Parts: sequence; structure tokens; C-alpha cells
Amino acid sequence: PHRSEHVEIARLVEQSIKPWRWRTNIANDQAILEELCQRFQKFATVHFAFFQNRAAESDRQGWGALVSKRLMRCGGAGMTKDSPPVRVHSIKLNSSSGLAFTVQDSPVDFDQGRFTTLIGQNGSGKTTLLEAILGIRTDYAVRRSILGSDRIDLPNSIKRRIGVSTQMHSYSDGVTVRDVVRLHGGVYGVPINAELLDLLDLTKVVGSAYAKTSGGQKKRLSLYFSLAHEPEVAFLDEPEAGLDVQGLEALLDRVQERSKAGRTTIAATHSSMMTDRAENVVFLHSGDIVYAGQKSCFVKQYLGDSVLEVDTDGLSKQDIERISLVGKAQCFDGVGTDKLLLFGNDASLAELRGMPDLGIGQRSILRKIKPADVMAWINARTATKCLP
Repeated sequence: PHRSEHVEIARLVEQSIKPWRWRTNIANDQAILEELCQRFQKFATVHFAFFQNRAAESDRQGWGALVSKRLMRCGGAGMTKDSPPVRVHSIKLNSSSGLAFTVQDSPVDFDQGRFTTLIGQNGSGKTTLLEAILGIRTDYAVRRSILGSDRIDLPNSIKRRIGVSTQMHSYSDGVTVRDVVRLHGGVYGVPINAELLDLLDLTKVVGSAYAKTSGGQKKRLSLYFSLAHEPEVAFLDEPEAGLDVQGLEALLDRVQERSKAGRTTIAATHSSMMTDRAENVVFLHSGDIVYAGQKSCFVKQYLGDSVLEVDTDGLSKQDIERISLVGKAQCFDGVGTDKLLLFGNDASLAELRGMPDLGIGQRSILRKIKPADVMAWINARTATKCLP
């Protein structure tokens, strides 16, 4: 039914790529479209109206609708303000050891003005993903764009617009905290951000030798360097380390101010406080990017609406396993030694609670899911039973 559209698009593709040396083998239509989005901006500019017209004329999902959808998701092939500041197309392991990442059917986008947390168990690949995106991990071949640049070695013009806080940080012996703070200001052309120093409880150590500061203070300094120049995109690796509850709340308030100003923040974290304040999440499991999108949809899809909290004090291991088995469609997690969490929808959990042979009616509470429950589910050994 769409043969004429195929022929016309094939002619346009051939016409557009003649001056170029084609570097990759294109296996299917979708790969062609992705390549066009990234590499043939002129093609998209000239023919975008054609694709939109074809989509409007199409009675069902065909070439016209698919191409229009693809190009619009790419922000008009990377030429409009709607393009995400960070987009990951593919990650490939170059060595014989390490996490073999997989990106699902479509690119992973980190939306402008959104706070996104990378969540998953220890070893799931959160830090590795951040470092691969930034080009720090040379054992991974990454196809991605940051602020419109797909170069692995980002140009200085892009580096000035991003901020990075990693788990590794060091400076030469003999320098003071004031020295490195001034160095940061000189590199980025900004004055010392006294407000941020105070927020991170660093004002009192400005005159100290950097080598004499504690691990927590070094971590907070790393956060200062990643945020003081108000970058368009900030990459934070476990920023909660080295912060108390009040400090983390203050940092999250700062992140929300960044979002209101249209700036993007991406953080790998184990903190339920951070995930509670995030708008989007990327859920990783053993190197697989299982989910990327709105946090509310993630909770609904993988955990459900509610949680049944069962007091297991006095129950045998066999009783606990039986309760977990009867709730076979639910994900469960042992919290401490005296609680069991069953996740699902209200109806199924209420039915489970009412089963007389389980005897959990008087020892359980049916409630809505809280932020801490999300992290409990992620870190539970049995949570993997709920993955698709």
C-alpha cells in the first residue's frame, strides 16, 4: 500500500548520500531513519514537510507516519530546541570483560529541564553508564550526543556547558581548597559561588589544605565543581555520599531550581530521597537499560499501585515462602527480619490479605507505595522476578 512512498524515499535517500562516504551497514528501515536523524541534517530540512504530508495522508501506520514520528522525536534531525540535551543510541563493550549494555528499541533520551535518576542494584551499571556517556570509559564504544555533539572527545565549547561529579577526585599536594575553587572559576570564567559553598557546608574549609579535607568534604567539593558554573547538563555520581539529610535536601532544592531554569540533571543514586524528587528514571539491571521514562509510569508498570506490608514476627521461613508463593504475581522483599512487602494493585492485594488459610489479615497493612519502597524493591534479591 505504501510502495510509492518507499520509492520516493529511496530516491531521496540515494540523492542525499551520494556526496558522503557511507560508514555503516544499514540493516533495516528503522536504522536508516536513525542514521538520517543524526547525519543528514540537510536532508531532513529539505524534506521534513514531505514526510509530514505523507503522514497526514496515510490511513494507517506506514512509512509516512513512521518517518514523521522519527524525525519529530529527533527534534527535526537535531535542529530544533526540542532535541534532548543527552541522547544515547547504543553502547557496545569493546573488551572481553565488563557489562554488555543493551539499549532497547529506541534511544534513551534525557529531557531538557528534567531531573533523571539512574537506579538499580549495586553492579547494575549506573556509574559505568555515566562514564561511558562522558567518554571516560574507553572499553565501551558509545553512540550518543551531548548538547548536539556526537564526538566522544567533547570539544571545549561543549565541556564548558556541562558539569561532572564523579566518585574519584584528587589534586596536587600543597594546594588549598581556595586554590582549586579559584581554579574552577578561572577555567569557566565565573566568580566563586559563595552561596553554593555555604549550601554544601564548605565555607569553613576554604582555607584548609585540600589533602587534609575528609572524604565527605572532597565529595562535596566535587559537587561544587559540577554545579558552580550553572551548567546546562550536570552528571552526578552518587551525590548523596558525604551529605547528611539536611545537606541532601538543600542539594535537591538546588536541583529543582535548575529544572525550573531549563537545566538538566542526571544522577546515579541509591537514595530514595533523590528518586522521590526525580521526574524521570532509568532503571538498569545487569547492564540492561530495562526502563527509561517517567517515574510515575515506572512505579505503575513494575510495582503497581499499593504495597501489602506483612509483619512476619513469629512466622516460620516456610510460612513466609508460602505467603510469597501465593502472591505469585507480586514482587516481594524481605525488609529487615520482621517485614515482608508484597507489591501489586489494590484488588489483588486485598484478596491476598483476606485469604483465611494465610492468616495475614491481622498482621498486615495495605497502603500506598512510598519512595523508600521503590528502592527496597530495586535492591531486593527477588525483584528480578518481576522483570519482563
